Amino acid sequence: MVDNDNIVYTRQFALLVFILCFTFRVSRLPPLVAEAVGSSSLFVIMLYLLAEAVHFLVVYRFVLSGGAEVIGQTALYKVLSLALGASFFFKIVMACAGTTTYTVESVFENIGAPAVVLALIVPVGYVAIKGIRTIARTAEIISWFVGFVLILNIVFLKVYTDFSRNLPFIDGGVAEILRKADGFFIWFGDASPLLYITVRPSKRNPTLLFAGIGGALVIAGFALMNALYGEASRYVVNLVVKVASFNQFSDKLGRLDWTGLIIWMMLAVLYAGIYLWAAGEAVKPVLKGKRKAVIVLVAAAAVVTVIVNKDLSKTIAFFQGNGRWYVAACNYLIPPVLLIYSAICKKRNAETEGREVNEVNEQSA
Repeated sequence: MVDNDNIVYTRQFALLVFILCFTFRVSRLPPLVAEAVGSSSLFVIMLYLLAEAVHFLVVYRFVLSGGAEVIGQTALYKVLSLALGASFFFKIVMACAGTTTYTVESVFENIGAPAVVLALIVPVGYVAIKGIRTIARTAEIISWFVGFVLILNIVFLKVYTDFSRNLPFIDGGVAEILRKADGFFIWFGDASPLLYITVRPSKRNPTLLFAGIGGALVIAGFALMNALYGEASRYVVNLVVKVASFNQFSDKLGRLDWTGLIIWMMLAVLYAGIYLWAAGEAVKPVLKGKRKAVIVLVAAAAVVTVIVNKDLSKTIAFFQGNGRWYVAACNYLIPPVLLIYSAICKKRNAETEGREVNEVNEQSA
């Protein structure tokens, strides 16, 4: 049975796809990739985005086919959903740790991580409890402002760029590059929370367009970062904010990096909110009626994890270490299994209904 609270319009679904694709891949991720593989970062991000595109198409097909409605009450779905819920917790901690780290290091001075993460979790928890429809509507409201600021900062970018710094595109052996770059799975597989959404058609469906724009902006961001900073790219903390600081109107209006900071913070809250909501949905099939309680517990656990680990860079390092394999397995294996299983169940249901119709017709004759 379809949960009306999880229904969003296609235009809203497209915005959620963009938020998941764009937000953290242009902030904490670029310097980490640059530090690991240097100028090959563009090559690496393209490989990850290729896998991400396949992952998204599988999830999108599951959503469009109504797979959750078909298999939502099966034991396999509940078990795999719980596994996904655990991986969502990892992503929530990563998002909170990344946002807190940036805020403490680059935005405010003399403020501790506990104060920041506590302030962050309030809006994140609120939108998660209100549900995906509230998150989608919020995304729709801020989309005009976010789009305006991004376009304004890109069009009026005033910098010296040397795109030859993206070369060599593959710096060394491919096997060696892949070995150095296999620690970033935690930053991908972001389509998985969409498994719990039901899409209602609207006049326009820009989902694939917005997914493409999100991926294109990530690639363009990596290329621009290398062109601007070269070997110093590893020290670029948040690319969205850095680009905003180079707006040519800064000469007359003063620093404009705050524009990039505002839109990134809004996107980060919605990103974490989507995952926190999805964690509650993942557990709901097992603990009926406990979605809000699960959200509160997961949010509290994430806050405690971030506060206890005083060195937040180590928290992020953990998720790029052994923790990444669990997240990767959940994101890239579970959605295809759910899609195949729902197709099999749908076929069986159709055959059963066909036999019942034939039996009724025979009895009538």
